[in-house]
Amino acid sequence: MTLEHTALEIEDEGDRAVAAVGGLAETLLWGGPSGGQVVDLHGETLSPRWRELAAAARELGLPEGRGLPLDAFTAELATTLTAAEAEERWAVLARRIDEIRRRRGRFNFGAGQAWHDGMFAADGVLTRIEAATTDLALRPGLGPSCPPTSGGTSTGWSPTPGRSPSSGASRCRTSTG
Repeated sequence: MTLEHTALEIEDEGDRAVAAVGGLAETLLWGGPSGGQVVDLHGETLSPRWRELAAAARELGLPEGRGLPLDAFTAELATTLTAAEAEERWAVLARRIDEIRRRRGRFNFGAGQAWHDGMFAADGVLTRIEAATTDLALRPGLGPSCPPTSGGTSTGWSPTPGRSPSSGASRCRTSTG
């Protein structure tokens, strides 16, 4: 007996809701049409949030036999920083900036000390980045502080993938705009 035929025999409303959730899981995990048919039969028993999820799954239009790319989700989660890891990276950045500040004397080439002084001026790039290492509110505004790349393209301050600008470790990245 197929999933759809079994779903037709369910009478209890609670069991129908469980069948609809099962049909949704079938659709998302394996992409088969059976799950969608069960959701169509019993979807009205789902709570509004579950109905929204079912509608979103339907809109995805997953190809038959192919569910969501769970391996891609797992890989993304494996590379996503935790808040503690992100803050540790900000702390490391602060220490490195402090090391550069203390090594001013090593910038004894051409315009080296002038460059160093500019980077650590009140409005200098390293001064602004250093302030952001301890002040979350300053992190989103760092974009204009990044210098242009050697190719002349503009750069922006980009959060680590999967994180909001104020929560994660950041890096300068080339924009394509």
